[in-house]
Amino acid sequence: MRIAIAGLLVGLVLAASASAQDAGVDVASFNGDCSLRVAGKTEACKGVIYTYVRSTDRTSFSAVVGDQVTTFAGGKDEQPKPTEYHLELDRLYTGAHQDVVQDDATGRCDLTLSADGEVIHSLTCQATVKGEVVELRFAGNRIR
Repeated sequence: MRIAIAGLLVGLVLAASASAQDAGVDVASFNGDCSLRVAGKTEACKGVIYTYVRSTDRTSFSAVVGDQVTTFAGGKDEQPKPTEYHLELDRLYTGAHQDVVQDDATGRCDLTLSADGEVIHSLTCQATVKGEVVELRFAGNRIR
């Protein structure tokens, strides 16, 4: 399942490149205040990228700090109402360029958005990897 909000899907279509759409991938970037906490250290991130891959039915939220990308990913999600979305996490990817590490993870992402899907009010992802907590906090404006 992917976030089934009409406004968000319109944003996804506008934000995704033709090649990504042809490959069955929906992509959107979120603009707002973003922080990533890893190993007890909190840093500002440049934004959040939402990705949904149709062929694998997997969703992810990625944050960029410097040249490092941290991606919270899972395949089990739910949207109990139009303004809420929850993703159960099973993987965390970290790294830069070709040096990306994949770890098994447990945790969850919780997203709240406006009823029209145009504004991401908040996104919190908390993953536990090898006993360490990695946390993404985002408060947004409009989908880019």
